[in-house]
Amino acid sequence: MFNSLLTRKEISHVFLSDIEQIQSMIASEFSDIVTLKTIGKTWNDRPIQVLELDARAYMANKKVEATAPLNKEQEAKKANALLQVETDKVKNIDEMTSEMTDDEIVQQRVEEGKKLEFH
Repeated sequence: MFNSLLTRKEISHVFLSDIEQIQSMIASEFSDIVTLKTIGKTWNDRPIQVLELDARAYMANKKVEATAPLNKEQEAKKANALLQVETDKVKNIDEMTSEMTDDEIVQQRVEEGKKLEFH
């Protein structure tokens, strides 16, 4: 449906009816977390519709605990920790491969890739 509506060759825009159709489809396909609501009317008396996303009930039913959003300091600490992990990985690879030829490095990575495919 999306491809047929959004990639038309004969017109370069989307009609309001297309948007309404997409909204309805999303609301019906994801009815656990999406509600289609009318929040008012336009100056020419057409409904203004929005998709409201709320996964709290869905997550509660799935027994998934929501976590509080991180503040800026917590986000920075988490990003730095992830960066350090990735930096350590690169250092380990550099140490392991510093005395290897390019062909040996390629062969090692191919072997590592094969191991990942089967596990």
